[in-house]
Amino acid sequence: MTKDFINDPGTHYQSIKNNGLSLVLTRGKPCPAQLDLSNDLLTLPGLDYVGNYSADAN
Repeated sequence: MTKDFINDPGTHYQSIKNNGLSLVLTRGKPCPAQLDLSNDLLTLPGLDYVGNYSADAN
């Protein structure tokens, strides 16, 4: 931390804000590549799965 921040944090914050900087604090937001890894799981146990007594189990 600098002395400027300790003495006047509001001015320091405003200077950062004026530079157009932002902080993203989201967690657990997967990228498209991570989502693609699970696409095959959506089709398990298969597209046309029929269980006991000919019941549709999709």
